[in-house]
Amino acid sequence: MSYVESIALKSHRKRSGLIQEDVALLIGAQSASQVSRHESNEREPDLRTAIAYCIIFDAPIRQLLPKLFREIASEVHGRAARLSGKLASADDGLHQSYRIDVLRQVTARIEMFDFTA
Repeated sequence: MSYVESIALKSHRKRSGLIQEDVALLIGAQSASQVSRHESNEREPDLRTAIAYCIIFDAPIRQLLPKLFREIASEVHGRAARLSGKLASADDGLHQSYRIDVLRQVTARIEMFDFTA
């Protein structure tokens, strides 16, 4: 993980001019320490909190939480590849070729992500 990636959320907060206490109030946290743990990647925010960060900083999750985004993208990529292989070797008749095409599109989109940014 790059240094820039490890401080993505913090840099958005600092650019906004808000302090951790402000953000904690906005996301509904009990204290600024929760924001600190998110900024340092010690703890992943839950979905509601991640969406709140997106709203506050007007930025996508991919920018705010790049480490988490990359981990999830990698997991989905692996699962999609396995499911595509499973479908290719079975004949379930449930729109199989369409489903395989959708899975290929999913894996291709993930492979296009620029994780160095």
